[in-house]
Amino acid sequence: MKILDTMGKKDIIKSVISIVVIIVLAVLIVNANKLISPKRAQEPTAPASGAITDYGECFNKDPTTVVFVHSNYCPHCRDMMPIIEELEKEGYKFYWAESSDSEAREIVNNCFSELLSGYVPQFICPNMGEEQTGAMSKDELKGFADDCIKFKNEGISLNER
Repeated sequence: MKILDTMGKKDIIKSVISIVVIIVLAVLIVNANKLISPKRAQEPTAPASGAITDYGECFNKDPTTVVFVHSNYCPHCRDMMPIIEELEKEGYKFYWAESSDSEAREIVNNCFSELLSGYVPQFICPNMGEEQTGAMSKDELKGFADDCIKFKNEGISLNER
């Protein structure tokens, strides 16, 4: 009888140790991004207060391209996708910056950190240095894109604003 009690105690101790190890691993996994600093591209220096950054130069794409910051898991973002596809068929240019795409995330963070709202969907016009956050109608998005194109075509520089 005493042997069975001893084996039971050993099994209980092993189980408790296993549970503690699992909990520690779970905490490490959840906090991995805080524990390991990711390699980052050199962050652009912040402009002087009130200065306007040339976002188009940093972005290195057609300055009339509207940046669509989104997540595939966001229902409002998914609602915007067919609208953006329609506008692309009409000739408008969009850069799809999905949150899980590390290259897109790096571009957005390095070029537009001052404009990021932290919410999606977000639309950024590098040419104007302006953003709009939230779902919108096709006409509203088209208006934002038209303003971005108009801004470029009128030859207004960011420093003249």
